[in-house]
Formats: sequence, structure tokens, C-alpha cells
Amino acid sequence: MSLRNKKMAAAMIALLAALWTPAFAQDATVETDVIITKIEVAGAFEVDEDEILAVVESAVGSKLSTETLQDDLQRIFDLGYFSEDVKASLAEFQGGARVTFRVTENPVINAVIFEGASVYTEAQLGELMRAKRNTILNSNNLRTDVEAIENKYISDGYIAARVIDARIDAAKNLNIVISEGVIQAIKVAYVVVASDELNTEEPSVSDTGKTKDYVITREMKIKPGDIYNKNNLGRDLQKIYNLGFFDDVHTRVDPGDKPGHIILVVEVEEGKTGSAGFGAGYSSNTGLTGFLTYSERNLKGKARRVDAKTEFGGKRDNFELGYFEPWLDKKQTSGEVNVYSTYRENLRYGLSGLITEDYEEIRRGFNMTFGRPISNYTRVFVGYKIENVTVTPEELYSYLDGSSRSVTGTIRTDTRDYIFNPTTGRYDSASLELNGGLLGGDYDYEKLTLEGRRYYPIRKNHTLCGRIMIGLGQGDIPRFDYFDLGGVNTLRGYDEYQFGGTKLVLYNLEYRVSLSGNLSAALFADAGNAWMSASDMKFLPGKDMYRSYGVGLRLKIPAFGIGPVRLDYAVTVEDKDSKLHFGFGHMF
Repeated sequence: MSLRNKKMAAAMIALLAALWTPAFAQDATVETDVIITKIEVAGAFEVDEDEILAVVESAVGSKLSTETLQDDLQRIFDLGYFSEDVKASLAEFQGGARVTFRVTENPVINAVIFEGASVYTEAQLGELMRAKRNTILNSNNLRTDVEAIENKYISDGYIAARVIDARIDAAKNLNIVISEGVIQAIKVAYVVVASDELNTEEPSVSDTGKTKDYVITREMKIKPGDIYNKNNLGRDLQKIYNLGFFDDVHTRVDPGDKPGHIILVVEVEEGKTGSAGFGAGYSSNTGLTGFLTYSERNLKGKARRVDAKTEFGGKRDNFELGYFEPWLDKKQTSGEVNVYSTYRENLRYGLSGLITEDYEEIRRGFNMTFGRPISNYTRVFVGYKIENVTVTPEELYSYLDGSSRSVTGTIRTDTRDYIFNPTTGRYDSASLELNGGLLGGDYDYEKLTLEGRRYYPIRKNHTLCGRIMIGLGQGDIPRFDYFDLGGVNTLRGYDEYQFGGTKLVLYNLEYRVSLSGNLSAALFADAGNAWMSASDMKFLPGKDMYRSYGVGLRLKIPAFGIGPVRLDYAVTVEDKDSKLHFGFGHMF
């Protein structure tokens, strides 16, 4: 062997030692005067040799360098086609060195098989993948494919879905194993927050609360065994929140006992559901009155509601009692019963807006209503009512009294985010009331009532709200069952029952602003009228309607339960009269 060949052999041995000794390779670089005279690839059958050599920086005519060769080995491996580390061998060739990169290719995919997928078909998942049948497996593409599959699930709301394995079996099939996030169980956790505002301790969580677990879970369409989807859960949480029992509702996902399963935990913070009160008031119309009230919206933790109210003294002697059962059967049939007896003196209605000193009215009645959902946002109701009205002195006002028997059918769609203080969504209702006939009573007539409400979030804490109500009646309608306008809940700026008729159109517009905490304000405008003839009706809020505008404050007092205390100052457009109204809850 010539001296030159001996030097070349020694240089290649040193390079091989550097390449095959990791500790040495990390700390030192060996560079020689040996020139690369050829570069080739061994073991590549499916991958084009040019694609491999395109990432190689060592070049024919350059000097051998361990650093460059090590980088070349890593770059070749990073192409993703190879199952083992790429190796390099050196041999003398034409007075220089021949570099051979030796690779072991991944298998060619025989088929792509998806395990555990039920949400999407194999064809839908296959479209997301770069790895295809009869192509060599590329680990880079596979990682991208896994991300694409998971992103598809997540973007469609399946946030618990994961690809838990991707492997080649003995038959060279690529198996993609997917855990879609099956709900093993649904649990309820009750978050307890200290009532002391200065308490800095973290809220505690309990397995039990006032509300029964089934009251919460029965509102949910999603059930154990379903695949968890946060988009489908949104409506369920909205229904739970709209029960009115909770200050906060949210969920978390815990791992289940079985692979690919989760436990869905619904965390609720219970609020005040019961209230009792007493008090007294005075007005020029009613004199000095006192009242006692009791309300419980979650009786015994079963979502049952009971209301009782008595008002006495002055020109009023009223009693009202109501009971509501939300679930009578598995089809979510609801039932409500109310009985009442009211006494009033010196009312306006039926007397063309005049107040008379000797007018007295007693109303006693009973009604019951049953409802059932027909879709996720729509319910139908049927109700029956008996009411007797007695007016004295009878010889003067006999046309104002009598008895009525009616049945009412209603269809209602409600997509509001929070029914007690909505910021988005809509409420549409249509009801047809049939009186008399085979039902009995002193009067035969029909009433159709249409109502639509809309809520538009303008920006944070700002909501534009609107309501339109249309009433149409025909037949022998008694004065005590006219459509009435005026007062805190219909046409502000005017007295209660100031306008009445067998036809009605009403518009209400409010711009609500949350100021801070439980305090909010509203700018409002009302317009409406009542007529006796359909030919007189006007549907645009112009001069043919009574109009008002004003400003109001709303203060939510937890002790009063759901809904704020409402104070509205209204000014009429026609004669600039002003009136202060006091009420509970939003007008609509």
C-alpha cells in the first residue's frame, strides 16, 4: 500500500470512528484532506434517490467532515421514510472517498384502517390523511395526519377525542386508533362559595346540594354512552341555567375508568330560590294596603314551584295561590294550577277611563295548564280556565260581570340565553283562546294573541330588546276580558287598564345597560292602542297610537329571588304627562 493510500485509509478510519462514537461525535469535529469522489444511497427502493440526495450537503469534490456527514444522516432520517437510523460507510474510490448512505425504508401501506371511529366514516377520515394505500409510510405525514384528525374532531366540538395509537401490523396495514371520548357517566358537583365577600378561601365542592341530581341531568339531552360534544352540550347547560336555581353552571371532563371514556361533571353554584316577605304601601287609587308573599322555585330540591300572595286593606282584598310541576312524566309534560280571588274598587276599565267611587269588582277563578316540548326550543301548551266576575252595584254595571269558561292552545319557541335577563335570542308565542260554547259560561268568543321578542347584544353589557304584541278578538267578548293597555307592563306613562278593546297592537323597545354588579339601566319607548273594530287597527307606531318614552333603573336583590326590582320614569308623547312605575322583573 502506498503512503498516500495509507494516509487516506487512516483518515477514513478516523471519520468512521467519529461517526460511530457518539461521545466523540458530540465534542469534536474531524476534517481531513480526503476528497469525496462519489456519493450513493443503498437500501432505497420506494424513495427516489434524488429526493434523498437533495437534502445532503456533502458534495463530490468537497473534503470529508464528520460534522457535515452527521448532519446529512439526520437530514435523511428526518425525511420520515426510514424506520432505523441512517448509516454511512466510506470506501476508497478513484483516489478519494466514496460515501454510501445506507437506509432501511418503512413498509408500503397495504390499507388504512380506523379503529374506534363512529362520528365520521372511513372515507371522511381518509380524506384528511396524506398517508394512502400503496404508498410508503412517512412518519412526518403520519404526525400531520394525526393532527388533522384530532383538529377535525375538535373543530366540530368533540374536544375529548384523541388518536391514541397509530401502528403498522404484520399485514402492513396502518391502524389509526381513535378515542372519541365516550361519556362513561354524568356527575353533578355543587360548588359552595362563602357568603362573606371578604373570604379569600377557594370555593369548596360537595357531592350533594339542595337540588336533586336528577333535576339537573334530566334537562340534558346528552347521556352516558354518547360521545362528548361541547357544541351539543351548550343547549343543555342553557336549560339548566334557565331553571333559575343556579348562579353559575359549567362543566369539566375527568378521565373515565375505561380507556377512551370520560366522566362529564356538571358543576353548579346554587342560588337563593325561596323568598318570603311582608310590607305595606299607599297610593291614591288603592289607599293603604298590606301584603304577605311566599315563593319557592325549587321545592324540596325537585324544581317544583309554589307561590302564595295575599294583599289586604284599602281598596284591595286579594289572594293568589299557584303550583307548578315541571316533569309529570318521561316526556317532560309540565303542569301548573292557579287559584285566585281578587277584589278591587274604583277601577278605570270599562268606564272609558273614568274613575267612579262606587264601582267594586270581585274576580274568582281557577286555571290549569299542561305543556310538552315538541323540539329543542319549542313547547306546546293547553290550558283550561274558569273565571267568575261580580260587579256592584249590579244595576249600573251588569254588563261588566259574568262567568267565562275557556280552553287555550299555545305554541311557544324560546331561544333566549337566560330567560330572566336575556341578552340574545328570541321568544315567539301564538295562543288561541276559545270561550263558551260547549264549555259553558255566559259568553261565546275567541281571542288570538301573537307575541314576538328579540334580544340583540350590541357590545359588552349592552343589549337592544324589542317586543311586538298583536291581539285579535271576535264574538261576545265581555269587558273584563278585553285586551287592556296601560301601566308598568304594557304602556308606561299611562294608568293601568286605561285603554281597552277587542283588538290590540303594542310595541316596546328597550336599550339595557348593565352598570355594575346588580344595577342596570334602560332607555325605553312604548307605543300601542286598543280598538273595537279591525278596520280601525293601525300597525305602525305613529300618531294613531299612544306613545311614551323614558328611562329606568333595575336593581337585582337576591332576597327577592329571580328578576330585578324595576323603576321606570315615563313621559307621554301626546300631552307630556309623566308617571313613575314600580314593578318586578323585566317587562319582557
